[in-house]
Amino acid sequence: MKCHNNAPYLPLTTSSSSRCHHHVQLRMAMNSILNLMLKGRRKKERKIQFNLVNEKLRMKLQLLLLFLALSLINAQDNAQPRIAPALRRCYQNRNIFERDNRLPMTPQMLIELIRKVEDSPGFTLNMRQLATSILFRFKQDGILPSNSGVASSPDIIPFAVSGFNHYKHRVLLTRLIQGNANQFPNGTLNAEEECALHFMLSNSIETQVRGDEGTRCNQLSQYRASRVPREIGSEDVELLKTPEMEKIKKRMHHKFGRYQEEEEQQQQDENVEEEAPADNQEELDGENELLDPELQQGQVDGTQTTISQCPVENGVLHSPWGSFSAGTTLAGIAAGLSPQTVTVRELIADDHMGHYKLARQTTGTTVDNRYAATLSGDIAEAVLRQLPRTPIQVGASGAWNITSVPHWYFLSQRNNFEQTDAEIRAGLDGLLLALRIQDWHNQVSTLRLSQVLDMYYSQRGMFGSSAVTPNDDTSIRACNRRNMFSTINMQTLRQQSIAFTTVLDGEMASSVTLTPNSTQRFATEATDALQTYIASTMNDLTCASTQTQVGSETIWRTATDIYIYVDTTWPFVQIRALLGHVLNNLDVGRFGSNYTILNAQDGTVIVPTTNQLSDLYTLWNQSIHNMHPQGLNLANVVREMRSYSQSFLNREREEQNSGGRSLISLVIVDSATVNEADSNFAAEQIQIMREEMPDLRWIFWAAGSPNRFERFVREIARDLFLLRIDLQGIGADSIQTVAHPVIHRIQQEPRRIINHRCGSNWEGDWGDVQMTQYVEPNGVIFYRIHPNYFFGNADRQALRIVGAGFSTLTVCHSRSIERPRRNSTNQDQITCQNIGTDTVEISLRDACDTNGLIQWCGPLFVSVEAGADQGVNMRCTDRDCRFPDSSRFQIFGDNLGCWNSVGTLAASIALIALSIIMTTFQF
Repeated sequence: MKCHNNAPYLPLTTSSSSRCHHHVQLRMAMNSILNLMLKGRRKKERKIQFNLVNEKLRMKLQLLLLFLALSLINAQDNAQPRIAPALRRCYQNRNIFERDNRLPMTPQMLIELIRKVEDSPGFTLNMRQLATSILFRFKQDGILPSNSGVASSPDIIPFAVSGFNHYKHRVLLTRLIQGNANQFPNGTLNAEEECALHFMLSNSIETQVRGDEGTRCNQLSQYRASRVPREIGSEDVELLKTPEMEKIKKRMHHKFGRYQEEEEQQQQDENVEEEAPADNQEELDGENELLDPELQQGQVDGTQTTISQCPVENGVLHSPWGSFSAGTTLAGIAAGLSPQTVTVRELIADDHMGHYKLARQTTGTTVDNRYAATLSGDIAEAVLRQLPRTPIQVGASGAWNITSVPHWYFLSQRNNFEQTDAEIRAGLDGLLLALRIQDWHNQVSTLRLSQVLDMYYSQRGMFGSSAVTPNDDTSIRACNRRNMFSTINMQTLRQQSIAFTTVLDGEMASSVTLTPNSTQRFATEATDALQTYIASTMNDLTCASTQTQVGSETIWRTATDIYIYVDTTWPFVQIRALLGHVLNNLDVGRFGSNYTILNAQDGTVIVPTTNQLSDLYTLWNQSIHNMHPQGLNLANVVREMRSYSQSFLNREREEQNSGGRSLISLVIVDSATVNEADSNFAAEQIQIMREEMPDLRWIFWAAGSPNRFERFVREIARDLFLLRIDLQGIGADSIQTVAHPVIHRIQQEPRRIINHRCGSNWEGDWGDVQMTQYVEPNGVIFYRIHPNYFFGNADRQALRIVGAGFSTLTVCHSRSIERPRRNSTNQDQITCQNIGTDTVEISLRDACDTNGLIQWCGPLFVSVEAGADQGVNMRCTDRDCRFPDSSRFQIFGDNLGCWNSVGTLAASIALIALSIIMTTFQF
């Protein structure tokens, strides 16, 4: 047997399969330490034997071995048949455990949490160490609620590691994937974030009857029967409205006795119930008025064997290209970073070997941990759990309660869910990444786990495999997983499935006993069934259907500072789901967008400025929402926004920040109108703000007629949007449908280039500015610099784009086309140039020479675009590099000034009148 990473391996000689395999790792460590000591001593005194080592050194060795033993024991807590101590608070704290209180189950949220760990002070782990430490620290499969009817208490947790998923998980963590939990930097995440990571990575299937099956499962059946390949912009079906989810939670609380309600919490629940719509009041009034009287006693019959018609699958994340089990993907990455093959004989304990001695060809084969952690592991579970029923069935589709804030994922069948659709997708993802991750890591030693996930679960794909054409099926990315399945050697997959089924058969209970020949036959049939299922049944969205620009592989990344004013008349669940979907598509994070959420009535802050998506869910809840006044006071909104914008400009002056993001004020309104006095005040203030902050764009998103806000925007056709939302799209527009135009509009807004010296008073000096920027392969970034910074003529006044030589960049500029690009229309108004290490210089001298007022002088628009990645540019290692293959460039503004007409407006009646005319006719 050979370990791919050249790590020493000691064959297992334990006589019981239940013996903890960290003893083997401990023996390995002891042998290594003793050998090193012997070699060191022999160099000095070759005649001295090891038993003469001085007592002091022996004591140190003993302490070291004791520490190592304790570390190895702790490292495998998650492999034990009980909830790991570090994870128990996730099930003891009601606020953390409550599914609807958790962070959304999305890859963006997973990446944010991992990136937060990587960005923590003093972080030194490489990608392999982080991937394995997260796996050993947070993933524990098979945790299910107990049917004992026992309430949660400080001494009892009504959950147990009883799911079939646990056995495969235990084999992987104790025998096939090297690592431990001790390396994880504790303290980098708070309790809610740690538990969110656990829930995202841990697989199990809850089959208990909830009480909603009559409605919910029928919807799933209709969905499955009518499912066809999806069209552009479609999403996983959304099933449940909020009142129905509340009823499910109440039934679950009663049925499994999970928590003891405190009086304060009961009072809060009663208050919420009183606010329920009238048509739901009868069903929601009081926790004792449930549809199933047996559930009112807070416990169930422990002998009940009823299975829900649509079980809940845990550990699933929602993505545009199909839901997937993130823990399986991470296990594949961890295995790929420490690849090893172990013979079946060495993995099977002695007390099980007699059964397999008839098939030497089986026990002599090897298990590759990369396959066992992904597709082969799930195939083995399907074989061992489904027999003697044949043929072996793979695949189980499902649906979310709501895709904008996904928490509940329901399966469409009540059996044969050992290899669900989510697990198949993750198995494909994990194996595709596992087979290549070592090469990528060798190529880029600083490669981060968050970067791998960010690239793979996005439109762009992994570096070195960027799509060249819209129909490219060779790029390694989630949207292309089905095409990439053809690159996996099916014979190898069959052999690995046979081998791991043999190993797992000795670990998990089965209703039948398999002979070696039957193991081989059934594992082969299941592998072939998987191949057929992927090719014929999994109709996920394609890469082409989710492009930002249809027919183009160009990547548009959003980078904005957005202030969102919310009319709290909107129900909390609806408005937060809406904003969750919007922000999830605005690239929130330190590489992209910042957001602030404020109240539309008085301008107070709901969620302070942040670049963390998680803050939307941890800092804003129903109680906080109810505390804020409802309605719209546009005068207050504009007044507060002007104050924020002034502080924003002054802060940029202090930090010498010259832009890099767009600036947007988004006002989300229900049915509120604006009286004439407030309307006139707001229009006047917004006009002044256009002079003080020319880059600020106002967007109104309103129910009813949005045209009532037309005097407050620059472009009526682009900045006013109708808002009609319904969580299921019944009687109104779905969140995805109604939000798409607004998201697209925000993405289109160019990023700012400014003279930071101007501040809010526009009294700064002339001078030079610069900023460093990055663009990824196939990426394009659009910029805008307003004439306020180059209105007055000055020597050497120019804008320069300087390449760093990472790749060839295309720089285009125009005075009239907002998004100038080569090969686009209006080429006579666009100038383009390719650069490597050279410079594009755009003269700004006399740029407004023919215009008498700043308002009549147009801005300068610039774009910087990178070509397709050929896998040769891996030089971007700066902290601000989002990806290793990004290209760095610099933007220099030479001798920029500070010009606005606020002072002139105040002094000149003629100019004030002219400004009002311009506002009225939307110039």
